[in-house]
Amino acid sequence: MDPREFNQPLRGVGPVANWAPIQTRRPLYQFAPLITNISGTDSSSIMSYNGLQVSARKRYSLGLEFLASYTLSRTLTDNLGYYGSSGVNAEGAYWQNAYDRHSEFGRAFFDALHNFSLGGSWQVPFGINQKYGSNANRAVDLIFGGWRAGYIVSAHSGFPVTIRSRDVSSQAVRGGTRADRFGSLNYTNQGINNWFGTGNNLCLDPGVTAGNCAYGVPALGTFGNSAKGTEQAPAYKNFDANVGKQFHVTERQYFDFRAEFFNILNHTNFGAPGRTVSSPATFGVISGAIGSPRNVQFALKYIF
Repeated sequence: MDPREFNQPLRGVGPVANWAPIQTRRPLYQFAPLITNISGTDSSSIMSYNGLQVSARKRYSLGLEFLASYTLSRTLTDNLGYYGSSGVNAEGAYWQNAYDRHSEFGRAFFDALHNFSLGGSWQVPFGINQKYGSNANRAVDLIFGGWRAGYIVSAHSGFPVTIRSRDVSSQAVRGGTRADRFGSLNYTNQGINNWFGTGNNLCLDPGVTAGNCAYGVPALGTFGNSAKGTEQAPAYKNFDANVGKQFHVTERQYFDFRAEFFNILNHTNFGAPGRTVSSPATFGVISGAIGSPRNVQFALKYIF
């Protein structure tokens, strides 16, 4: 058998309805008919990263410090990261065309255009062993001395969403086929029940376009023409903070109290929306959240 035959798509001849079953069209079928899918992993890929990174830092002085970082970037690749990442509606674990990895070149599943973080702490410079109030009496130090606070703010743009369709190609041995794209979605009245907006028509008949369809089911026997990562999931925002205080028994012995507030604003970060055009009831519907609601915990320890 000519080795070059292994690089040929599993296409049939003539109308799709006349194609032989996909199993009998596999290159090894005549030699090993019981072999179905063969899974493999490798590190081959094309990747492009372009970014602008900016940071500002205040070094520790008078008990105050912080570090702010911002990244503007774009990551393109044809590597799926094997199983991708949870909570992300990217391209999926397998190429839609098993013979064409390069058709998967597009936004990486972790690509975020904007990424910002800010973290800092403040040790109130008053009380025992501090610049101010080191000679304050015990009552004053108990109320005003030894306080400290910290915070972490993080935010980034939404991750890519790859619009998919039911498989009508009769060639996708692993499924995960993309939709046909005819135009841009109209993001009107966007919400968790219609993240892609209202009034967007989907073409559900294979290969048929009507009206102002943005996406549709590909024609029978073909792969969708949509690129991966053409839409975007909701952005992510989070704010954690903590506050603490030292209660001195002696100069070297003290109680250390700490209160930590995770997602202190109780902000809901929504998960990725439904993205399968052949399931219009759930297309654009967000049914989950990323992260936890506000969580508060306290700690107390004795230092001696």
